[in-house]
Amino acid sequence: MNKYASVIICIDKEGSVLILKRSPAVGTYSNHWCFPGGRIDPGETPESAAVRELKEETSLVAKEKNLVYFHSLNKGEKEICFFLTQKWSGSVEIDWESSDFLWVTPSEIRNPSKELYEEDFLPTPPIVLDLIELWIDQNL
Repeated sequence: MNKYASVIICIDKEGSVLILKRSPAVGTYSNHWCFPGGRIDPGETPESAAVRELKEETSLVAKEKNLVYFHSLNKGEKEICFFLTQKWSGSVEIDWESSDFLWVTPSEIRNPSKELYEEDFLPTPPIVLDLIELWIDQNL
């Protein structure tokens, strides 16, 4: 299995998670909401890719030692690794790949209100949201 991409879920003290709205300038899933993440570069570990992508996309700085691996999604020969973190420094400043950001609960991702956000969320297996909710229930 080829480790292809890493996704990082930042959970704040209130149990909200950071999501980003993909910019119209991005070729895939423009105007969709998603978690920070991206492809693993040659020589990178999934953890280092998650930390790098978080910093590039949001300016938040996390440490690999504070990541919790919680799921992998296999898409053919490609594996997407999911990590959680509750520790980071800095404040969100999005880059060109995103046009907006929000802190939302996992239930707001499952059942978005038009007042919150109208665009679609990037296709995410329900198990990912289940595991995020379980983490929040057990750790906050």
